[in-house]
Amino acid sequence: MVHSLGDENSSFFHTSLNRKRKKVQITGVMHNGDWITTPPHVKEVFFNFFVHKFLHIDNDYIATPSSHIRMLSQSNSLKICMEASDEEIKNAVWSCGSNKSPGPDGFSFKFVKHFWDILIEDIYMLVRHFLDSCSNPKGYDVMFMGEWCASNATNLITILDCFFAVSNLKINPQKSLLYGVGVHQSEVDTLSSSLGFFASSPSFYHLGLPENMLSIGGRLTLIKSVLGAMGTYYFSMFKAPANVIKKLESLRASFFWGGNDNEKKIYWVKWRLILNPLEKRGLGVASLSSLNLALLYKWRWRFVLNCN
Repeated sequence: MVHSLGDENSSFFHTSLNRKRKKVQITGVMHNGDWITTPPHVKEVFFNFFVHKFLHIDNDYIATPSSHIRMLSQSNSLKICMEASDEEIKNAVWSCGSNKSPGPDGFSFKFVKHFWDILIEDIYMLVRHFLDSCSNPKGYDVMFMGEWCASNATNLITILDCFFAVSNLKINPQKSLLYGVGVHQSEVDTLSSSLGFFASSPSFYHLGLPENMLSIGGRLTLIKSVLGAMGTYYFSMFKAPANVIKKLESLRASFFWGGNDNEKKIYWVKWRLILNPLEKRGLGVASLSSLNLALLYKWRWRFVLNCN
């Protein structure tokens, strides 16, 4: 079913979203003993509260390590930083679902487990090389998100220093990347150099999100609501050339499977089958060729019904 793939752009989805919005909606706020309900005044109360709260930076609130804080022992810290054993790597592989989504190379863990005896040495070498150098840019342990400003970055470094003081685990800047969403790359480069991190930038954004953060259901919704509607005006006026339709369908299929200009992904199902309606075991993605013909014939039907 489509619902298992993600958020379908359906009446059920919008009804659920509206219900949640009403549930979390702030109808009023108590201020100085008065219940305020008018939206402008509610916004003003919230704004003034946080302006006063963050008017000055209080550096005394950060807790420093003491005997009352539970800390990792030196032996446990060393165990965490030890090289992964063959048994740990194999257990990690076997704990992954065999039929989950395939990796960047198009192979699932079922393939890896089936040919384990052949791939074992390469996998051990790959995992240890990644843990030592983090040369694979697609894997990260933790992601921090926040408003883009130098003070936030400085506060994050302070928090990480406190984490190191408590856990004896130090963040490696050489394995850390800094992204800027909606920020000029020169600002990212400047701030990353001052922090000692590597600067990076996602290649594709939708509503501020990198492409690899969209699920297959999210990409399906975008194809239906955006990519399928962009050429509506042109399709309603002209017969699109076959090579144009073919190119557009190729772009939609590549986006659906997570590919881009620099990377191709495996198409596990023929695109013409995905274009089929739901009752024919498709995903209900309208064919651009059929859409083009339908819009043109709609004009003809209007001319028949209304000659004037």
